[in-house]
Amino acid sequence: MPAEPYLAAEMAAAASLDWAARVRAARQLATAADQTGIAQVLLALLLDPGDTAVTDAACLALLGRADIHATRLVARAVALADGEQLDHLYGAIAGYLLPDGPVHQFRALCRDLSRDPDPVIQDGTRSLISWTGPWEATEQP
Repeated sequence: MPAEPYLAAEMAAAASLDWAARVRAARQLATAADQTGIAQVLLALLLDPGDTAVTDAACLALLGRADIHATRLVARAVALADGEQLDHLYGAIAGYLLPDGPVHQFRALCRDLSRDPDPVIQDGTRSLISWTGPWEATEQP
């Protein structure tokens, strides 16, 4: 499915040299994370080599969707991230889910993704399940 025309400016901003423009783009593009072309741009923003603020913003915007498309992107990013990016992805996930975020719902999405045919998604999902396991007990009923 092609990207929505109203997101053309955000697609361009995602490639900006200005980190703040990339942050704004990540937040807007996350609304269309189910679109293939946008998903690829969001993955690049999750793994932004220039500024970890972009990684944080993209991750938080996707987590806010609380759906399988966004969780798949986060899982892929976790599997592909380097040390500092991985630390920021972990921090964004912890910040979203703790102290009283939707840990159970997030872990349910991860369990669904654990059966994804893509081994990269499976790898990232295993990490997400491992990270969030201890947090499930902190969620309020």
